[in-house]
Amino acid sequence: MTPASLLSLSHALCMKALFREGPALLGLLDAPMPGLDEGEVLLKVEASGLFPWDLRALPEGVRASALVGRGVAGTVAKAAPGVADFKKGDRVFVPLHAPCLECHHCRRQSWSTCVDAWKEHLEPAGLAPSMRVPARHVRTAMLSLPKKIAFAEATLLEPLAGCVNAFRKAGTREGDCAVVAGLGILGLLAARELTRMGVVVVGVDPEPGFVRQAQKLGLEHAYTGRDGRLQDLVFGITGGRGADLLFAAAGDAPGLALKLAWVRDGGSVCLADFPPAKPEPSFGLGELSRRSIAVFGGLCAGPEDLSEARRRVASGETRLGPFVKHDFPIGAYAEAVRRLLGREIANAVLMPQKPA
Repeated sequence: MTPASLLSLSHALCMKALFREGPALLGLLDAPMPGLDEGEVLLKVEASGLFPWDLRALPEGVRASALVGRGVAGTVAKAAPGVADFKKGDRVFVPLHAPCLECHHCRRQSWSTCVDAWKEHLEPAGLAPSMRVPARHVRTAMLSLPKKIAFAEATLLEPLAGCVNAFRKAGTREGDCAVVAGLGILGLLAARELTRMGVVVVGVDPEPGFVRQAQKLGLEHAYTGRDGRLQDLVFGITGGRGADLLFAAAGDAPGLALKLAWVRDGGSVCLADFPPAKPEPSFGLGELSRRSIAVFGGLCAGPEDLSEARRRVASGETRLGPFVKHDFPIGAYAEAVRRLLGREIANAVLMPQKPA
C-alpha cells in the first residue's frame, strides 16, 4: 500500500468530534471511528441538541467525553449481530439516559436514580458524525423515528418526555393552573404542553427576550416578574386558591422560596432544572408538611414517556418546529455556545453532516 493510500485510509478511520471537560468545550479533536460489539449500532448522526444545562459541570464519575449534546438523531449505518429491532438505514432517536429497567429504582419508574444509567455512554461523543450506540441504549432506549418527525425536532423528544413524566407525577389535569419559572427551552416546552392540556399557565423569566419569545409562541401570561405583582395575578386567576403546580425550569433558591407561596395547599413543585446551590436552600420543611405540598425532581424520562412524546409529535398534537430554529454545523459550535451562554437563544441544534 502506498503512503498516499495509507494516509487516505487513516483519514477514513478518523473523524472530528466535539469533546468537553467540565463546563468548558474543548473543541473539535480527532477521534477514531468506533468499532462495534454484539448488540451495538453505528449511528450516522444528523442532529444533536445542545442546551444550557449541557454547559454545566458533569456529574461525579461521568467521563468528560461522554456528554456533549443530547437527544441524538440519525440513521443506522451498521447493526452488529444481536440487534433484532433495527437495521441499516432506519431513522432513529437515541436519548442520553438509558435506564437498566431492572434495578429497584427502575421497577418504581424512578428513572433518574437508576444506579446503572451512567455506566455506558455514547461514543466518541454526542456531537460527532458517527457514533457507537451501546447495547443497553439499543435495547432499552433507542426509538425508531417516523419520517413525520424531522431530525432537528427529535433533539427535543427527551426533554418533552421529561415533561410528560413530570405532569403525570403531579397529577396535572385540565382546568389546573401552573406557574412555569424559567422560559428557556425546557420552560417553553412545559408551557406549550400544559396549555395544550387545558392548563392555565403563568410563565416568568427575568430575561425580557425570553418573555417576548414565549408570548410569540402563544403564552398569554408571560412576565419578567419585576413589578412584584405576579402572586396577585396567580391568586386572581385561581380565585385565591393558588397554583396547582410550580414547574421550576430555572431560577435560584430565593426566587423559588418566594414562588412557593404561590402554590396552593396540596399542590406540587417540580424541580425540573434547578442548578445546585451553595448553601443549599431551605424550603421550610414545616411549611411543606403543614400545607401538604409535594416536591419532586429529576426530570428524566422512561421508555413509556419517550414513546408518548414521539406519538404526540408524530400525530401533530405537539409541534416542535418552532423550537428548533437555530441550527449550526459542528464546526460552528463556539458560536452556538456563545449564544446559549448569552441567553440569545434557548437551545441549539448541531448538525454534524451540515457543511461549514
